[in-house]
Amino acid sequence: MLQDLNAALAEIPLTQAMGLQAAQAGAEVVLAAGLAPNSNHKGTAFGGSLHSAAILAGWAWLWAYLRQSGQAGQIVIQKAQAEFILPVEAGFTAHCQGASAKDLERLRAMLSRKGRGRVALACTVESAGKVCMRFEGEYVVVAKPA
Repeated sequence: MLQDLNAALAEIPLTQAMGLQAAQAGAEVVLAAGLAPNSNHKGTAFGGSLHSAAILAGWAWLWAYLRQSGQAGQIVIQKAQAEFILPVEAGFTAHCQGASAKDLERLRAMLSRKGRGRVALACTVESAGKVCMRFEGEYVVVAKPA
């Protein structure tokens, strides 16, 4: 799964520019990036890079979930909210642990009934063992015909 996820992420030009790669793909998805390609003029990580990493962690978790459950769909972010807690002064990771069973059942039902569904995911960005950003996003999945 990890290799397939990294191949999917590589199709997104921004991930290449950020040097972002999946480090873990299972119940939790973890994406990792270095500071250098994501730094700002102050020598810390650019907020846009952190926000992008969090969005992509949620996207990656949902991509892996759909793949493991035998579903196909286009995934887009609809709403996003971030809280920047600490500056990031080194490489960082973006984490997504997924959605509850209830939310996933609702997503499956909506995909089956309407061909589209939505799910909210929470993610964190961490560096040096500390949570530096909290993120909440609402993702929309549009089913692809089999």
